[in-house]
Amino acid sequence: MESQATFSRHLLLLTVPAWGHLRPLCAFSSKVIQERSDVAITFLMVGDYREQIQREISRYFSSGEVDFGPKANIRIVKICDQKLDFTSFFPLMLQAFPGYYDNLVNSKPVQCVETKMTFDPIRKPTSIILDFFLLQILQKIRAATGKSIPVYGWDSSYASTSLRIMAPEEFGGFGDTESQARGQAEMTGRKFEDVLNELYHPTIGKVVNVPGLPPMYDYEWHPQEPTPEHDQNNLFTTAYTFAQDCDGFLCVSSATYEAESLGAMRRWLGKTNRSLYAIGPLVPPGFGQAEGMSSAAKQMDIDSSKNGTEFQTFLDKTLKSHGKHSLIYVSFGSIWWPNRNEYPWALVDVLLELSFPFILSHASPKAVIPPGYVEKIKESEIGFLSTWTPQQLILNHPVTGWILTHCGQNTITEALAQGIPMIGWPLDADQPANAAHITLNLDIAFEMIEVRTGPGLKPLHRGGRPTGTIEAVTSEVRSVLQRARGPEGDRKRRNAESIRDKWRKEWEEGGDARMNLRKFLTDNYSAN
Repeated sequence: MESQATFSRHLLLLTVPAWGHLRPLCAFSSKVIQERSDVAITFLMVGDYREQIQREISRYFSSGEVDFGPKANIRIVKICDQKLDFTSFFPLMLQAFPGYYDNLVNSKPVQCVETKMTFDPIRKPTSIILDFFLLQILQKIRAATGKSIPVYGWDSSYASTSLRIMAPEEFGGFGDTESQARGQAEMTGRKFEDVLNELYHPTIGKVVNVPGLPPMYDYEWHPQEPTPEHDQNNLFTTAYTFAQDCDGFLCVSSATYEAESLGAMRRWLGKTNRSLYAIGPLVPPGFGQAEGMSSAAKQMDIDSSKNGTEFQTFLDKTLKSHGKHSLIYVSFGSIWWPNRNEYPWALVDVLLELSFPFILSHASPKAVIPPGYVEKIKESEIGFLSTWTPQQLILNHPVTGWILTHCGQNTITEALAQGIPMIGWPLDADQPANAAHITLNLDIAFEMIEVRTGPGLKPLHRGGRPTGTIEAVTSEVRSVLQRARGPEGDRKRRNAESIRDKWRKEWEEGGDARMNLRKFLTDNYSAN
């Protein structure tokens, strides 16, 4: 590793404590160091992810090739010692950040509160990469150092969703909803929060046209009954303001996936002479490649779960008994779970009925296993339940043929990197837009419609209307699973494999992702 005297750049990174935001940032950090060993990275973080981040970055390097010590290129620095999650991190992050930032810009040592390791002073940051939800951190940076250090938004969603959240209305975005809400609140005497909620959850049936996405009615962006824990109004409001002040964006997407949306985002940012660097897909080495994951990477994924060895045994056994592409992996991520808890278990009933092997991840605290299901699934010998699953190990295994997903960006990327078609069950956030894109535009997925609740029970722009009954859900699940096993499923698999094959070239010499990374490093070179 390089000594501090030879660092040509120093990148400061900070995102929210959610693995879907952190994992691609680990990949980005690794790609940077592989491209330029004279770059230093300070990865500030909160929550219980330090070891996970270090383990993920290590996957990109041979044994002993990467160092995380006081003089290393990559410095993982936890800045507050409380146990935090996505719903509780911000006040303590906001309190801890200024002191660390002051030390970094004045080339002073910084200490990780978890390991107590003190990192040597190096040159001040030449660029900052900041999650676009962290507006108040951006404001503290501007107050301390003005515009002297460029700040780029870390966009861990696809460009189509970013346009909707952050862009002006001419690009399909919400626009300045905060000003709109305050104006309406003053005029009507209503609470600002109530008006803001209506603006972000419209139900009037207006057609929303975001470049690169199929037309959708406004309420289709929220296909489930809203829940308090997933209220993102303030996050969306701050994201819009963040986008007006940052110096550009790094986006984890690619033109292979959404050329039109990326083009629109570039046009929007170009109006103010700012850049967009599309650096996707960001997946570990070997993942999505013909040679597959290395033995060390597989072992790392196995070790990440307390019952990882059981997964490997179950996958191998199912491959032998049912064959290639026979298993469906069901996951709603680590936070999300359907509001109607009986719906996913109706899915399990149909999987058992059809003798369709499956793995079901139920990490969310909202997931409740009905009485008798643990025993019934175990006795079937075709199902596996777990609160935490080694997702990349599962997707990389030849037995895995489908994934049923809430359609978060990270899961879609990992599935497509393996050429695995999907069944979409979107809940909120970026998921409804992603589901529509992979179903209607790319034809690499089915989408579950009958599982919608609340505003989702209205007519769809594409046609049809869910009925909102458990009988309809069960019928649709059975139909989709049978179609997945037939010619329609074969076509979607071929389309997914075509994207995988194109993505394999993105990080090769001359590939778009690699060229975008190099352009970012060139644009942010500093000899001072």
